[in-house]
Amino acid sequence: MKVRMLAVTILPLMLLTTACSSEGVSDSAELPAVIENFGFNLADFDPSTGFAGDLKISGIVPPVLPDNDPNKASMDSGNRYLISVYGYEQMQGLEPQMSFFLPLGTKVISMVTGTVCEVPKLYSGDYSVRVAPEGVDCKPEGKGGAAILFETEHVNNPIVGYGDKVKAGQVIAEVSDYRYDWKEKGLGVVEIGIAFNKSGSSAPWHACPLRFLEPEKKAALVKSLTSAYAAWESELGDTTLYDETLEFPGCLLTEDITDNNNSETGEAN
Repeated sequence: MKVRMLAVTILPLMLLTTACSSEGVSDSAELPAVIENFGFNLADFDPSTGFAGDLKISGIVPPVLPDNDPNKASMDSGNRYLISVYGYEQMQGLEPQMSFFLPLGTKVISMVTGTVCEVPKLYSGDYSVRVAPEGVDCKPEGKGGAAILFETEHVNNPIVGYGDKVKAGQVIAEVSDYRYDWKEKGLGVVEIGIAFNKSGSSAPWHACPLRFLEPEKKAALVKSLTSAYAAWESELGDTTLYDETLEFPGCLLTEDITDNNNSETGEAN
């Protein structure tokens, strides 16, 4: 997989005030570093159980499309990732979220403490739970959520709604079963991401979640993530799948991207 690495200068992170968040931010470096988990219980890989927290690794075989499927090459390549990465090149462009494939029924938890601003039903028949961090107000219901949203996308059975206050780690839903190829393997999916308004732009912007981990929890979260990476690479027999040495493992790009970034240049179309 050839990926063009784009570098950006990461300015010191700062907490937002309600006043400045109402119109958006000038740069993603202004987003608050408040992520306390990856949307589910992740722990260091335990070879005696084959799990890394709720993430099953041992014995998992990625789905493979039939030879006559026109999307076989790209889908099979993407399906190597039990944990996908932000900025991965796919058919639609660059992936703006991280995906985790977890046993069906796994509970999804809020990544941050804040307010639920949207729980829209998606094209896939499941839901997204979108939470504004503390200090950021929700827009009126049905008017677009908030200027900054931490998303757990593709979930079933959400148990929170607009205006609910949630704590990081609180159960909010279950993983989705909409990916039929992974469902046949006994796994569902949840995607995590950050969506935000950028001042002067009408495009939907996204940032890599790994850049915004809560400082006191960052080391433990990264340790567990890289432990899971290494275990999955060993299971798959491919030690080139992830780069655990990156400052932000899981971010192939540190650049902010939109839903329609050019897959060659990494820049917004």
